[in-house]
Amino acid sequence: MGISIVIGEEVLEPYTEGFISVEVDVERRRYPINKVGDQTLDRHTNRIYFNYIGFIVFLERCGLYDLFNNEYTGLVGTHPGACYITQKHLDTIREAKNTLKIRDEDDKNIYKDLQFFERQFEYALKNCKVPIIINY
Repeated sequence: MGISIVIGEEVLEPYTEGFISVEVDVERRRYPINKVGDQTLDRHTNRIYFNYIGFIVFLERCGLYDLFNNEYTGLVGTHPGACYITQKHLDTIREAKNTLKIRDEDDKNIYKDLQFFERQFEYALKNCKVPIIINY
């Protein structure tokens, strides 16, 4: 079991008969190949996959646990869930990337995953009317 994360434009799906909620999804874009660490599900898109333990370790090692996993304010604090993203979120990710100390191979992979999040948040904030992060 794990967590899939997708970042991009909010796309509201019409509800199905019998349901009163609206589903939220994001458009999946294709990018040039760019290796972003061993945890990724698809290195060509705005989607990344972590196993649960790996995701918690990643967040703790780079100092982003509260930003992503806070029960009330985290970007993926509810699972499954969705959250709008802001410039402040991108700035926090950049700060974590720029202050990460590379001591071993694990830190190199963490750095690559931080690059993924930085690139995806930057793209979404520049190009999406309603930038969002979803997890499932």
